[in-house]
Amino acid sequence: PRSEVEAVTALGFSHMASATDSMWLLVGHASGGLAVWDLQKRPARLVTTIAGQHNLPVTHASFFPGRGTSQAITSDRRGRLVSHTITMPLTMLGRVNVTSKPVMDGGLGVIANVYHLSPFKVPTADAALAAALARSSAGGAPAAGKTLEAAQQQVPDKAQKQRVGDGIAAVCSTTGLHITLFRSNGEMINLFSVPRAEGTRSGAMPTAAWLPHARRGAPPPLIRTGYVPGSQGESSV
Repeated sequence: PRSEVEAVTALGFSHMASATDSMWLLVGHASGGLAVWDLQKRPARLVTTIAGQHNLPVTHASFFPGRGTSQAITSDRRGRLVSHTITMPLTMLGRVNVTSKPVMDGGLGVIANVYHLSPFKVPTADAALAAALARSSAGGAPAAGKTLEAAQQQVPDKAQKQRVGDGIAAVCSTTGLHITLFRSNGEMINLFSVPRAEGTRSGAMPTAAWLPHARRGAPPPLIRTGYVPGSQGESSV
């Protein structure tokens, strides 16, 4: 039988962008230990373990959307936040390398959760597309669909869409809501914070959700915040 310290306290799946991406599960334990499992293997295979980063129960574990299995973040009951960079071996016989970097050690209070903003693309070349459209129409009057298609081919893909939001997350803690940027090297930059609202019940933990960005021309994602109901079953938004 497993001991109490081996109890699972946090789970986080990797994000699969294509059929060839791995599906990993990051597991946090009551002992503070971490384990990464490959769920595409039958049976599931232990990829690696991460020790020495937490000495209290892990309260959060997640992979960054858009970064596959290369970067994850964990936190524990004290508010210690650690970024993990995972490097796959170059050969089948090599070992998975994990570089862990503490980015916060209780400065934000107890961390309830980390909500990642999924990276999205926004148009960045409307003017260039309009110019290309005018050029493609100058020689005649083709069908509208063909005109747009011809114009888009004249604008580089990189110029048509720009990927934004990579590494941005909402960190919810007892001190408030903190919008942060996590760089690929593990560095964390606090962009801005929303402090706890006056009159918030003591011990209440904040929560948040990103409003999806799903259509061209839509405004950037918004974030909705509130507080998880306390033991009395009350909440405020």
